[in-house]
Amino acid sequence: MSGPAWLAKVKYARPVGSDPLVEAFEMVKTYRVSGTFRMGDKWSHFVSDVHTESPERAREKIFSDYGSRHHLSRRYIKVEKVEEVKAEAPGHTR
Repeated sequence: MSGPAWLAKVKYARPVGSDPLVEAFEMVKTYRVSGTFRMGDKWSHFVSDVHTESPERAREKIFSDYGSRHHLSRRYIKVEKVEEVKAEAPGHTR
């Protein structure tokens, strides 16, 4: 037997097929978020794809990312639309 003895006990502690990392990955969807944000004296348009569990979390991710990247408070970020991006069929190209 190679490795520590405790590893053999822990290795098969969970039933097969119940990996929480795989389950969490399957729940994640892609959302396309569009809106505007303040850049100096003007409002700039943005479109971003966000990988998250829900549309609400996608909005929060946009506020977090754009606020951090451009040093903006939430009142200077306007989210206009959040829509789910459907997965394309395998082999499909644009």
